[in-house]
Amino acid sequence: MADWPSWDTLPSRSHGDLQQPSMERMYLRRNAPISVWESTYRHLSTTSSFMYSKHEDEEEESSSSDGFSTATTSGIAIAWYCILLLVSLSLVVGCWWATRRRHQRELAAAEAALQREREGPQDVESPEDLELARMQANVKVFAQKQEGIKKKNLLKTMKDQFVTVTAADLEPHHTRSSGDEPPTQGEREFLFQEGCSICMEAFGVGDVVAHSRTLPPFYASSPCLHLFHQECIVPWFVASSVATRDPKCPCCRQVFVRGEESPPVPEEEEEPEDPLAPRPTGGEGETSSHCPDTEDEDEEEEIDV
Repeated sequence: MADWPSWDTLPSRSHGDLQQPSMERMYLRRNAPISVWESTYRHLSTTSSFMYSKHEDEEEESSSSDGFSTATTSGIAIAWYCILLLVSLSLVVGCWWATRRRHQRELAAAEAALQREREGPQDVESPEDLELARMQANVKVFAQKQEGIKKKNLLKTMKDQFVTVTAADLEPHHTRSSGDEPPTQGEREFLFQEGCSICMEAFGVGDVVAHSRTLPPFYASSPCLHLFHQECIVPWFVASSVATRDPKCPCCRQVFVRGEESPPVPEEEEEPEDPLAPRPTGGEGETSSHCPDTEDEDEEEEIDV
């Protein structure tokens, strides 16, 4: 019988080599006469090696999966912590800002109250003061409207009294006449050289001048010879509140504007006595005619007494 190598003389194999049997092991397994104990030992060794290697593989897989799950869980936890930190920080900053704003408002109100107390109660606007201010504003607006209406009516009434000065009006054609005679047309033109009676400025070419309608043919009723700039006399009439009826000249106090509703009143003339009319005779309430004989008799009676 040939000498077969024993188990101890075989080269040592690793666990990987045991999992994949080589040709040598297959040859020994087929041809080597081994005992039952040796066969059982080999079987147990192979089984234990295979189970050990399988257990190591499972541990490696479980360790790799556990590492991945642990890293994911740690990342999620860190993200949640960051979110909670940001939310908490935002809440803290918001509460601080609201508290600071409220404190500033309270401080401003206290400063305003202190300032009002220093200035005194007269600067505090009460409801009565506000109502008075509103009424004054309404009165001012109403007065402005009334002035506009007065000015419009006055310009309409004086439309025939405005004359635009020309170069010919400023030439001294005639001199002023003496006495109470009314001025001629030439003298009216000469009056333009005297200037406005309000602003005392001389008239120029293109100026709108207001003259009195009481000039001829109404000169006898109201002899006003004053001339004014339109922008001087109209505001004066409006401000003096006399623009509604017969405004008067501010210099001579004669009627300067005479509307159509108030024409000048003509003077009444006495009727001439008719020489052919019968004279009243003696009686009650009647005067007797002059009789010289009767007067002589009365004088003689007085002497006798």
